[in-house]
Amino acid sequence: MLGFSTALIPLAIFYSIYMLYAFRIVAGLVSAVWFPGFYQIWALWAPPNERGILIGLSFAGVHIGNAITLPIAGALCQTSFGWPLVFYFYGASCIAYVFLWFLFIYDTPTQHPMISESEKSFIISVCGTAREKREKKPPAPVLAMLKSLPLWAFIVMVVGYDWNSYTFLTSMPAFMREALRFDIDENTGLSALPYIGLWCGQFISGWLSDWILSRKFFSVTIVRKLMTAVGMFGPAIMLLLISFLDCRAKYAVVALFTVGLILNSGVFVGGLLNPVELSPQYAGLIFSAANTLSSLTGVGAPLLASVLTQNGSYEEWRNVFFVGATIYFVTGLFFVLFSSSSLQRWSHGVTEPRQNGELELAMDAEGAKNEEASGGLVHSLRDLNGQPVENSIFNPSFQQEEVKSRKVDVSV
Repeated sequence: MLGFSTALIPLAIFYSIYMLYAFRIVAGLVSAVWFPGFYQIWALWAPPNERGILIGLSFAGVHIGNAITLPIAGALCQTSFGWPLVFYFYGASCIAYVFLWFLFIYDTPTQHPMISESEKSFIISVCGTAREKREKKPPAPVLAMLKSLPLWAFIVMVVGYDWNSYTFLTSMPAFMREALRFDIDENTGLSALPYIGLWCGQFISGWLSDWILSRKFFSVTIVRKLMTAVGMFGPAIMLLLISFLDCRAKYAVVALFTVGLILNSGVFVGGLLNPVELSPQYAGLIFSAANTLSSLTGVGAPLLASVLTQNGSYEEWRNVFFVGATIYFVTGLFFVLFSSSSLQRWSHGVTEPRQNGELELAMDAEGAKNEEASGGLVHSLRDLNGQPVENSIFNPSFQQEEVKSRKVDVSV
């Protein structure tokens, strides 16, 4: 639907302004389901000690898209087909991507025909598995979730991150044109440079966070907080430094923006992994709630930037940067103080702790079959921090010999 609604934009513009609005609303509605689904898939696919690099690389695609969209659009506008070709190209690209998704992406490892049985068994042993036959589940523990401070820490962090993301994405070209006085050719290339830096930074931060975890230097919670602190406080410092420069140091300003977004990559291997760790069962719901609130910043941030920069001078843009730095710092600090990467007790629909705090364990015939197909390989069941369940607070009485056919049920 996103591809079709994008490709039909030129037709809508010539036919009716209301049709244009309708297509853009449809594009926004269908786009809203992507990130929640993304989290729900990674909850079952990404081993805890590899989540940084795997999920970080997935998010990297978003930013390389931001980096190349404007240059490609500019080149397409110069062709004989003109600006409509931009919408035809991106609409067709989106439709083509859907075919690749259906070819290579499956809900669970047990369904995927292209990976080995031993790989399936390993992923299931550390991530758990969803039931193939769905049974009626209790409703999401909304009240308990609303009382969860770690969940609110995640939501606040996402709102702060998105405020600045929307500010940069929508206002960067205007700032470089009005305040730094770059011509259109320089503006197109240099506006993309910070996002290329962010894309590269995600490779580094993803590898670094997983390496720290593999060496057991810190707990998962501490690593996520450290990476988020770098990702929020680093750009805040860069914005403050930019505020003390002027248009004569325009290349230094671009360099600081680029460094800021490179540091910002820490958020993607820190705080943005939080839903999968708080509750793999409700990871999609958690991000949906955060994304709903943070989407409001897509209206507020550009609007405030336009109000504060009516003349487009560098002095006016300083106010935008001060606001952005403050929001980065306050929301980042809230996350660092109150977040957690521990599995929450309401994760399985339980609002009060069970006897011994035990996790629900589900007999899974498909999982047992995978074990037998891999030569009877037995893996220790692990919690969301990658620790063996039999050694954790969740199930002290768990017996090792029972692991073979038992998996953590994280289905909704």
